[in-house]
Amino acid sequence: MREGHMLARIIECASIPEYHWVLDHLPKILHYEELSRNDRDLQTRFAKYFKEKNHEYEDRVLQILVMTELFPITDLTTTDLLAPVIKRVFKCEYP
Repeated sequence: MREGHMLARIIECASIPEYHWVLDHLPKILHYEELSRNDRDLQTRFAKYFKEKNHEYEDRVLQILVMTELFPITDLTTTDLLAPVIKRVFKCEYP
C-alpha cells in the first residue's frame, strides 16, 4: 500500500472518538501526490531497458509526501521523557 493512502486510512480509522489520541502521534500531511507516468519518463525507460535485457525490474510510482517534521525518539534522553512515549507506542500498536 502506498504511504499516502496508508496514512489517509490511519487518519480515517482514528476519526472514531475512542482513537482520536492516535492523531497526536502522526505527522500532519501538508501535501501528497503521485506523479503519473508517461512514455518518456525515466522509470518507463528503465523498465523497458531491463525487460529487453530479460532482467527483473520492479515498477515504482514516484510519490511526493510533505509532512510536518517530528523529532527523533533519540532526542528523549531521560526515563521521565522516554517511558510515557514507549507506553504510547505500544498503545498505538496494540490498542
